[in-house]
Amino acid sequence: MASKSVTLAEQSPQPPKRLKGKKGAKTEARTTQIGLFTVEEPEPFKKATPAVHISAKNKALTLVQHKIYNALLANAIEQDRDHAGTNVGLTQFSIALTDLVDKVGLNSNNRDYLKGVINSLIGTVVNWDFLEAERGEVWAATGLLSTAEMDRSTLAYEFSAKIRDFLVHPQMYATIDMRIVRAFKRAAALVLWENSVRYEGIGQSAVIPIEKLRQLFLGQEGAKTIYPEYKEFKRNVLTPAVREANEVSDHTIEVLEVRQGRAVVGVRFTVARKQEAARLESVDSDLLMSVTQLGIPSSEARKTLARHSESDVRNALDYVRAREAKKGVTPITNLPAYFRKALAEKWVTPEKSSGTKKAAAAPGLPMTGITEEEIREKYRASQLGDARAYFDELSAGDQAELIARYNAWQPMQKWRLDGGKKQSAAAQQSFLSWLAHETWGEPSTEDLFKFVIKGLASTATA
Repeated sequence: MASKSVTLAEQSPQPPKRLKGKKGAKTEARTTQIGLFTVEEPEPFKKATPAVHISAKNKALTLVQHKIYNALLANAIEQDRDHAGTNVGLTQFSIALTDLVDKVGLNSNNRDYLKGVINSLIGTVVNWDFLEAERGEVWAATGLLSTAEMDRSTLAYEFSAKIRDFLVHPQMYATIDMRIVRAFKRAAALVLWENSVRYEGIGQSAVIPIEKLRQLFLGQEGAKTIYPEYKEFKRNVLTPAVREANEVSDHTIEVLEVRQGRAVVGVRFTVARKQEAARLESVDSDLLMSVTQLGIPSSEARKTLARHSESDVRNALDYVRAREAKKGVTPITNLPAYFRKALAEKWVTPEKSSGTKKAAAAPGLPMTGITEEEIREKYRASQLGDARAYFDELSAGDQAELIARYNAWQPMQKWRLDGGKKQSAAAQQSFLSWLAHETWGEPSTEDLFKFVIKGLASTATA
């Protein structure tokens, strides 16, 4: 069959121009002001891995389909979280049409155009977790949406009951930022970015066979006729996708070809955040993975490896593992905090303890005239500045993840952080107190002892 040279742009209908709003109105850059930092607002959500690795049964999804589906997923996850505690799981979700247009960055709020895209999402059959389906996982195929209903201002929609739970409560996921999604101009570039970001924590994907790769980008039927030769596919789809993903996203992505003889039989994606890309080759990927597996944010883990010697990091990891394996002792309740403490104090296992520091028995608190609980409160208050400095050093994505975790934990609505307005002092303090506890855990008696001694010394020299 002759090759059909159709560009991906030809598959994506162009939306009609946006209806004019008020005279002089313009779109402002989305920013977050939470009293901690002011930056362009990240809008991350957890996209389930099976939803990242999808392949359409027929032709590839268009750019607008990808963007709108991401917006609907993010909205459903947020609504389900707000509904938590009612003991009744949501089966239908809703979004204002104006919010949908803004989230996606459409240049149209034409209801007929939106109806057409939503109709296509209901009619588009995809295979979920396409890259893993042949590795023993369950094969699954459904439409992207099961039902939808639109009135003059709101879209109500549902996912198939078979997939709803893993979409709304993902166990494995990629962190997708709608701020970046809006910037893409090619569907293939967005597909490449999502499938690469999925592996950000370890820096590279598994090898993807060429035929799988083409089906991922072109759809299963489309791959039969569009750019059947790898060199055509690379020139017209893959290379432009890499170029755009690197231009508009926060990541640097490379495609490594796997060959058998002279033939390219597969590719592997490498991915790194741009500010870290220059240092990527000097980072031990296995050591990085060991640190992130403890629950340390990726951006913090990379800075940890840059600031500490490899031997200190490995000693701390060994100490944590030995402590975890020790029987008859209280289990570690906060692994990230325990690792940070072991690294900062340079704890080592007994067999490595010659000439190095290990955890010492905690001294008793000196007599100060105040209770231990009052000392703990003063200690926690002293950590707020450190917590803010720690937060400011994290990447925008890791910051957003922490804010989302805090908001999910915080039962009081007035103390949650809202990116759309300036935060109250009480909300900021609540967040920083939570962050300090999450990062460093409960202070030990030794920590309190040092804090009191430092305070007494400061008083004596005042």
